[in-house]
Amino acid sequence: MKNVFRLFMPFLMFFALTSCREIDLQEPEGKSSTETTPAERKELRIALAKTLARAMQNEDVRAFIKAESMTNFDGDNDVLVAMMLNKKVQGEQTFADVLAQYSTKQELQEQMSNLPLATIFIPDLQTFTHQGWDTRTQVPLVAVIDEEHDERVKGNIMAFSASETLLLPSAKQPTIPVVVLKDNERLVSRRTSDNSKQARQAASQNGKVIFASTEHEYYFIQGVDPKQQVAENEKRKGARYAIGNPPQILQYPFLQNLESHRDYIYYGIDPSTGVSTGKLKRNISEHLTYISFVSGTAGPIVTSDWTEGNLEFRMFHIYSDRNGNPAQDPKTFYLAQDQLFTRNSDGSVTPNTNGTILSNLRINVPLRGWDVYSYGDTWQISIQEYDAGDVRTITVGTETNIGFNYETNIEAGIPEVIKVGIKFGVSGSQKKTNNTVIQTTNTADDLGVATFNFSDPVLTYWGPPSGRYEYNIFERGTGSVMLTMEPMQDY
Repeated sequence: MKNVFRLFMPFLMFFALTSCREIDLQEPEGKSSTETTPAERKELRIALAKTLARAMQNEDVRAFIKAESMTNFDGDNDVLVAMMLNKKVQGEQTFADVLAQYSTKQELQEQMSNLPLATIFIPDLQTFTHQGWDTRTQVPLVAVIDEEHDERVKGNIMAFSASETLLLPSAKQPTIPVVVLKDNERLVSRRTSDNSKQARQAASQNGKVIFASTEHEYYFIQGVDPKQQVAENEKRKGARYAIGNPPQILQYPFLQNLESHRDYIYYGIDPSTGVSTGKLKRNISEHLTYISFVSGTAGPIVTSDWTEGNLEFRMFHIYSDRNGNPAQDPKTFYLAQDQLFTRNSDGSVTPNTNGTILSNLRINVPLRGWDVYSYGDTWQISIQEYDAGDVRTITVGTETNIGFNYETNIEAGIPEVIKVGIKFGVSGSQKKTNNTVIQTTNTADDLGVATFNFSDPVLTYWGPPSGRYEYNIFERGTGSVMLTMEPMQDY
């Protein structure tokens, strides 16, 4: 039985509203959750750095830290101090035992309680790398980065030997061995004693526990394993100028030159064969598959600060319900620095360019399926190169069009939304505008907002330009970066 859609508007509006909600990001990830002040944490971090500098005189400690860094547990040359404390350095002596020789167990406990994300990063410099570290002869300094550090600002970084305090220029690579003590930007921690609803909700948004100490649980931010993601990005077939044939679901609408690719992909609507209606296919979702950086405007992300490891990017997928109320899904992905630029012998960097484009990089960031009835015809992607720091907010204006070309089909007493015609059919649409607030930090680089429309083509080229098949995916830009978005079949 088929009825006019508006008869079921109250029910479907309730469904759309409950399916489309804003996610609370809770506390800024990548920073410690403590009651101490930034100044107190800075003093604790300096004290820990001095202890590590004295411990570095021990060759067994150096070999131990190098071996731990080689695991790249978070996709970078990082060693989480809390994760190492109970591991054996030599014989029955643990890393905590060794550190206590140069400090006290009470001081170490206070530092770990208030600096749960304290991490030793081994930078790959021209004269010192985590793989080439000769632990027999190279005794590195321990530089310290506090949570207020901004790698965009040139200045000096405090570093310690066993007996000296030095200042190292942030914009120039050191010519001597050095490691960096800083907060891990790929993890979030939660005190096990904090059972508040806010803490539990924040933990649930970050997936499974990857490690637990006596006081804290640790999670990858948003449940994304950086090591696994970087590896997948390296091996994944690129979306732009990809060699071979495109995914099957993208082929037919391109070959038939259909006016609205996604109407066919999501609803099976095909005017060329007389199919003018369809219901949503729920086994398809959108994915961001490719990113490039426009060399003239992406300078902020090409950092010359040698204390920075792999780069972390935060995306916010912004969409609206039928009333124009905006919602956002936060996403995270990582890129290795050498994918973006090459370091020169003097420590400066040269962008990896292709004409006016700074690198063509493969990513795979899953979004939701494009239910154009529930989420409108316009989606936005806000993107930042993220660094831990003080919280700030960005207001993004939202705009979407809500179509009226829908009916309901009742099967077994359950209403099913049926789309009638491509785009907005003959029923027209209504524009909805609003604003949404994104939470970020004062040290993050805002790379702008890309706007995608449901009516955008997906596949824009497919052919053999030089005797081999290649294809391109439609892309949108923020002014700083270009992105491709394509539907993929989930099952």
